[in-house]
Amino acid sequence: MGGDHNNLFFGISIRPIDNLNLDQCLEKFALGFSPGRGACVNGNLEPYGKSVHIGDVVTMIVDRVHGALRYQINGVDQGVLFHNDSLKSG
Repeated sequence: MGGDHNNLFFGISIRPIDNLNLDQCLEKFALGFSPGRGACVNGNLEPYGKSVHIGDVVTMIVDRVHGALRYQINGVDQGVLFHNDSLKSG
Protein backbone atom coordinates (compact mmCIF):
# COMPACT_ATOMS: atom_id res chain seq x y z
CA MET A 1 0.00 0.00 0.00
CA GLY A 2 2.70 2.50 0.88
CA GLY A 3 1.45 6.00 0.18
CA ASP A 4 -0.80 4.90 -2.70
CA HIS A 5 -4.37 4.37 -1.51
CA ASN A 6 -6.06 4.66 -4.89
CA ASN A 7 -7.08 0.99 -4.89
CA LEU A 8 -8.64 0.86 -1.41
CA PHE A 9 -12.37 1.24 -0.87
CA PHE A 10 -14.29 0.20 2.24
CA GLY A 11 -18.05 0.34 2.03
CA ILE A 12 -21.28 -0.87 0.55
CA SER A 13 -22.70 -0.49 -2.93
CA ILE A 14 -26.02 -1.15 -4.61
CA ARG A 15 -24.15 -2.35 -7.70
CA PRO A 16 -20.67 -3.78 -8.38
CA ILE A 17 -17.68 -1.48 -7.91
CA ASP A 18 -15.79 -2.21 -11.13
CA ASN A 19 -12.05 -1.76 -10.63
CA LEU A 20 -12.79 0.12 -7.40
CA ASN A 21 -13.83 3.13 -9.47
CA LEU A 22 -14.75 6.04 -7.23
CA ASP A 23 -16.56 7.65 -10.15
CA GLN A 24 -19.42 5.33 -9.17
CA CYS A 25 -19.49 7.16 -5.84
CA LEU A 26 -20.31 10.33 -7.68
CA GLU A 27 -23.14 8.47 -9.40
CA LYS A 28 -24.62 7.70 -5.94
CA PHE A 29 -24.15 3.94 -6.18
CA ALA A 30 -21.67 3.55 -3.32
CA LEU A 31 -21.35 4.56 0.30
CA GLY A 32 -18.04 4.27 2.06
CA PHE A 33 -14.54 5.66 2.14
CA SER A 34 -11.20 5.41 0.44
CA PRO A 35 -8.35 6.18 2.88
CA GLY A 36 -6.41 9.22 1.81
CA ARG A 37 -9.07 10.19 -0.76
CA GLY A 38 -12.27 10.73 1.21
CA ALA A 39 -15.76 9.38 1.64
CA CYS A 40 -18.62 8.79 -0.77
CA VAL A 41 -21.65 10.44 0.82
CA ASN A 42 -24.80 11.35 -1.08
CA GLY A 43 -22.91 11.27 -4.37
CA ASN A 44 -20.10 13.54 -3.18
CA LEU A 45 -16.49 12.79 -2.33
CA GLU A 46 -15.89 14.43 1.09
CA PRO A 47 -12.97 14.43 3.55
CA TYR A 48 -13.21 11.56 6.03
CA GLY A 49 -10.89 9.42 8.15
CA LYS A 50 -7.14 9.18 8.25
CA SER A 51 -4.75 7.36 5.94
CA VAL A 52 -4.04 3.68 6.54
CA HIS A 53 -0.78 1.78 6.37
CA ILE A 54 0.24 -1.88 6.10
CA GLY A 55 -0.83 -3.65 9.28
CA ASP A 56 -3.63 -1.21 10.14
CA VAL A 57 -7.04 -2.69 10.96
CA VAL A 58 -10.11 -1.04 9.41
CA THR A 59 -13.47 -1.87 10.98
CA MET A 60 -16.79 -0.96 9.37
CA ILE A 61 -19.71 -0.64 11.80
CA VAL A 62 -23.29 -0.66 10.57
CA ASP A 63 -25.33 0.52 13.56
CA ARG A 64 -28.83 -0.82 12.90
CA VAL A 65 -30.16 0.71 16.14
CA HIS A 66 -29.25 4.32 15.32
CA GLY A 67 -29.11 3.97 11.51
CA ALA A 68 -25.46 4.93 11.18
CA LEU A 69 -22.40 3.79 9.23
CA ARG A 70 -19.03 4.48 10.83
CA TYR A 71 -15.45 3.24 10.68
CA GLN A 72 -12.63 2.61 13.09
CA ILE A 73 -8.95 2.52 12.18
CA ASN A 74 -6.90 0.54 14.71
CA GLY A 75 -9.80 0.87 17.14
CA VAL A 76 -9.98 4.67 16.83
CA ASP A 77 -13.44 5.86 15.81
CA GLN A 78 -13.42 8.01 12.66
CA GLY A 79 -16.91 9.36 13.32
CA VAL A 80 -20.26 8.76 11.65
CA LEU A 81 -19.90 8.66 7.88
CA PHE A 82 -23.60 8.37 7.11
CA HIS A 83 -26.84 8.46 9.06
CA ASN A 84 -30.16 7.37 7.63
CA ASP A 85 -33.25 5.73 9.09
CA SER A 86 -33.20 3.20 6.22
CA LEU A 87 -30.20 1.53 7.93
CA LYS A 88 -32.26 0.89 11.06
CA SER A 89 -33.47 -2.63 11.69
CA GLY A 90 -37.18 -2.94 11.48
